[in-house]
Amino acid sequence: MPRSYLVPSVAYALSVLSCIPAARADYIYHGNYVTYCGQYDAVNTTSGLYDIINNAWGDDGSGLTCTTTYLGESTDTFAVFNSTWRWFETPTEVHSYPDALLNTELFPLAFQDLTSLKLAADWAIVPSPSDETATDEATLASLDVVANVAADLFLDEDASTASNASTAAYEVMIWQAAYGNCDPIGYDPTSTTAPTEELDGVTYTLYQGSNANGQTVFTWYPDRNLSSIDVDYFPLLKALRSESYIPTAAYVGRYQWGSETKHSAENQNITFIVNTLTMDVN
Repeated sequence: MPRSYLVPSVAYALSVLSCIPAARADYIYHGNYVTYCGQYDAVNTTSGLYDIINNAWGDDGSGLTCTTTYLGESTDTFAVFNSTWRWFETPTEVHSYPDALLNTELFPLAFQDLTSLKLAADWAIVPSPSDETATDEATLASLDVVANVAADLFLDEDASTASNASTAAYEVMIWQAAYGNCDPIGYDPTSTTAPTEELDGVTYTLYQGSNANGQTVFTWYPDRNLSSIDVDYFPLLKALRSESYIPTAAYVGRYQWGSETKHSAENQNITFIVNTLTMDVN
């Protein structure tokens, strides 16, 4: 997908962001783009395959997240969006997770029947405004950016609960990148016993813990930061299944991908640019 689909929407999102310090409820259309800043605002892509969610679920009042989604007819099987955000306080807490949620009639899918979980994406995290189109880790560090890029799945032995991100018993995260002091739940870099899996040249380490909702969280953490990927993550889920971390009787009810945002330097906007995204499950 050419970057030209996204560049004008970034500029437009910034203009909207500068005008909306508090009022966050309106959907603002600009050609094939729509920008929205409400805490849980979302739009469905033209294909119907994805909901692009602003998802500022941890809003502490210190900042804002605004998402711009491309709704052109060419996005039949993939999503294009960006989210511009700023958060100045509580850098250890997630404030938003702007993301794409896959819509599929296969959910709830019996965990024992899962055979594929695909993700193909190209993205960047950049300061805003700027002309940068690629992630520069040194620049992000200088701006106190704390954020990640990650897939998120939810499972439960009750099929009707598996789609609920707050009450499902199990959460599985697969990280692609982490910036600043952004560590997964249960992270222990000194561990010599944490399970690992190598997939497409990336070594993922498994960490486990519980979140504030009491959910058991499993995180596959990569040995390096990525900026694009085209992978089937099934081997990582198969490992959780075969080692009985998650019961085979569970159901997969929700699959989403985005960026958990925690902190940036005061008055510094950061943009998560998603040039193209395709998700699939079987």
